[in-house]
Amino acid sequence: MQKHIIKTGQVFGRWSVIKEVEPKRFVTSNRTQIKRCFLCRCLCDSATERAVVLYDLLNGKSISCGCIGNEKTTLRNTTHGMSNTTLYYAWKGMIQRCENPKSREYRWYGAIGITVCSRWRKSPQAFFDDMGPSWKPGLTLDRICGEEGYRKQNCRWITIELQQRNRKDNRRVLCNREPMIMTEAAEYIGIGVHVLKYWLNKGCGITSINGNIIKDQSKLKEKI
Repeated sequence: MQKHIIKTGQVFGRWSVIKEVEPKRFVTSNRTQIKRCFLCRCLCDSATERAVVLYDLLNGKSISCGCIGNEKTTLRNTTHGMSNTTLYYAWKGMIQRCENPKSREYRWYGAIGITVCSRWRKSPQAFFDDMGPSWKPGLTLDRICGEEGYRKQNCRWITIELQQRNRKDNRRVLCNREPMIMTEAAEYIGIGVHVLKYWLNKGCGITSINGNIIKDQSKLKEKI
């Protein structure tokens, strides 16, 4: 069986790995199991440290010191009738991608250390108070500095189009020797971004469209 490589600082939910510790022995009626364990620190205000079984980290069985469960209980009593609003779904999505390993977007957020400040994490009402006044229909939540987490000073509302341009997975290309992101290159040429992506993939990272030479910088190392 392949041994999982767990690094110091790796995040699972709110657990941040400190180091591997002595394995735990589990005895059942039929057999004895030895399971790897890691000392983890919870990223909540309590900073609780606990030895957690690796299997529980990997499958999401253990994601915090218990603070998330307590917050969910509080949440059920403090949404103040806003549970079906756009602001509430923005708050809920932020929490999910930062703290739920089963979320499709977790790898881009929680898995790389992007967190939610304790004020917002504990109370959706605090998020509403801080971000609600500047929200307008058609806008989506965005972090000003992509390397930092969600907090009032680092968040704003922007259009979905602008947010898509800022995504980490938006591929960078050279269009006629000029560096651009793929979205900008597609607009410059006058085609859909999915069409450009198709021809780049088909051409192994290089293509010519309407007299424009496009190179995918993630696939090609040579300069032009």
